[in-house]
Amino acid sequence: MPRKRTPKPTVTETHNIHPQLMSLKVEVGLLQLDPDNARGHNEPNIDSIANSLREFGQRKPIVVRKGTMVVTAGNGTLIAAKREGWTHIAALVADDNDMQAMAWALADNRAGELASWDYGRLVTQFGILQGGGVDVAALGWDVRELAMLTQSAFTPEAIAELPGDKRGEGNTGGAGQVGGTSTDQDIDKESFKELVALYHRYHPEGEELGAFVLRAVHALVKDASPVAAED
Repeated sequence: MPRKRTPKPTVTETHNIHPQLMSLKVEVGLLQLDPDNARGHNEPNIDSIANSLREFGQRKPIVVRKGTMVVTAGNGTLIAAKREGWTHIAALVADDNDMQAMAWALADNRAGELASWDYGRLVTQFGILQGGGVDVAALGWDVRELAMLTQSAFTPEAIAELPGDKRGEGNTGGAGQVGGTSTDQDIDKESFKELVALYHRYHPEGEELGAFVLRAVHALVKDASPVAAED
């Protein structure tokens, strides 16, 4: 008698790929993270991507190299998808050579860095979303950033109350002054928000916000970079 064929086990797919990207679906196990990726992905970054995948699904494909299946764009997305237990992900397979793959990876990461935020509109949209019950912290901004960016009563005098202000005794720099020396310009609300954003992105480990802001203003007065300035 002929042998009975053993049916193949049914593999349960787990993902949240947008329906219009389903034609690009590939198995996560076939993909490789880029070992030479110049863009790091810390825990807050992966958490933010994972939150987005859960809430909105995958709405744009990652990019991988044909043949090697190494990711050239979307390493963070793949890490987050794996963490979420996805078995499949949408991936555009590009037939790039080594030089093309390296150049594309750098260009893709750098392009986003060159954009800037309109903080007035950002805060307005935060308010709209919060009014609709959306947890804006899940969109990638931490509690400290939200507190600073959404404050409505900022005045230049508030800089004297920031932590990390190490001015000497008897030195009472006021609005528009740092360390008691006039900068000939007030620190307006939007400029302060820019400095807060810079702090959360670039500040040395352990440096308080107030110390960074004061150092940054000194550097700006001297036409120097706030990140490169010395304490």
